[in-house]
Amino acid sequence: MGRAPGRGPLDQARNKLEELVGAEVRVLGGREAARGGDLLLHAAGTTYAVKWKAAGDAANVGSAVRDLASVRRGRSKYVAVLAVPFMGEIGSRICAEAKLSWLDLSGNAWIDAPKQRIRILGHPN
Repeated sequence: MGRAPGRGPLDQARNKLEELVGAEVRVLGGREAARGGDLLLHAAGTTYAVKWKAAGDAANVGSAVRDLASVRRGRSKYVAVLAVPFMGEIGSRICAEAKLSWLDLSGNAWIDAPKQRIRILGHPN
């Protein structure tokens, strides 16, 4: 923890995950390793396949649900996480229906991992 935020959105998502779980986050791999995600991260005993989308609207969230389908079906030991700049109500609802964890760069999150459940809502964009 305590690192300065990176420049790109995936670096920012990694830093936000680190704040949320309260542990150092290690990068394990990129798109090839993440099974539909953009980045494979490990923190506090859990491995996360993180997918970045530029918005939390219905179209982008729906696309992420499809992209992360193999992770979400349990074929993987990874927790699928959608990362967006700000997650709106509709995107949050789509994620809940798909049982997809998410975080946004504003500090909101809904993450269900085997060893951790994180629920932070209400931070403004």
